[in-house]
Amino acid sequence: MFVNRVVGIRERYSKKREEAKGTAGRFLCWVYLLYLNVSYYVFRSRKLEGLEKYPYYEIKKIHSSGSESSLSFREEPKELKKRLEQYDVISFDVFDTLVFRPFSDPTDLFYLLGRELEYMDFKGIRCEAERKARKEKMNRDGQDEVTLRDIYDCLEEMTGLSGRETMKREIELEKRCCFANPYMKEVVELLRSAKKRMIVISDMYLPSDEIRCILKKCGYPEFDDYYVSCEWRASKSRGDLYKKVTKQEGEHFAFAHVGDNPVSDIKQAKENGLIPFFYKNVNSAGRKYRPEDLSVITGSIYRGMVNMWIHNGRYQFSKEYEYGYLYGGLVCDWVLPVYT
Repeated sequence: MFVNRVVGIRERYSKKREEAKGTAGRFLCWVYLLYLNVSYYVFRSRKLEGLEKYPYYEIKKIHSSGSESSLSFREEPKELKKRLEQYDVISFDVFDTLVFRPFSDPTDLFYLLGRELEYMDFKGIRCEAERKARKEKMNRDGQDEVTLRDIYDCLEEMTGLSGRETMKREIELEKRCCFANPYMKEVVELLRSAKKRMIVISDMYLPSDEIRCILKKCGYPEFDDYYVSCEWRASKSRGDLYKKVTKQEGEHFAFAHVGDNPVSDIKQAKENGLIPFFYKNVNSAGRKYRPEDLSVITGSIYRGMVNMWIHNGRYQFSKEYEYGYLYGGLVCDWVLPVYT
């Protein structure tokens, strides 16, 4: 709850946690997390609602002791399949595990939607509508799991835009932008061939039918069931969704869960009786090497696509290939129009 609820707190804490070493480092991270939460909830520091700003000129070093992809190279999919198939039920997180979006910040999808709608600052308004919907739900029901319909009801009140039509546009854009994680797709296909029971567990405002459509569009085989926080009024981040899933599936079964979030997918899964398998978030893995001083949407797409390809864990490239992939395209995009 203290990490995941506010995006700015999550981003700042995760960055500090990655740099921490030893017991003293972890303790200082907890102190820092407490400071962030006090700043936000007690002193109302609203800058923590957004991602941290970067200086206009920044100093970031490329990984030079080897290929960057080697940092995230994982065991072969067939080896992970062997480890997972020991369990009766295997669950997967969806976003940033099974499927990727082409952004370093997933809320940049709203920026593109605002461009389509020709509505100024739509991203900020969409994020504010979600915060408002969650706050109202918490005040009314004691929990803040909301549906996309709840969010767009608030957005309609705030803007006068048709909630139903704008919501449809967001879902359509989400489907267009999402694509399969090549590593996890291979793992899932191997498990499906072995006839293992696989389910999806997601903290998300999209309904399960739409998540099913996104996974199908990305080329995944059908999963056996879909558990989504907004429909079950429970979440992975609090742990109560895991309790409902294991009760629904059968508490006597052995469960494995695969996901990218250290708290909701790993800590909470373990505390609720599932064996967690950590898949490091590709944007967390690549963040320290990617430039932030680019235009908002171009920079987000560049970082997101590069991090996905370099850090998905399926491939290990040479340094020469990576330099060409990381910088060659940008140079060609600038040079070719000049000389043609």
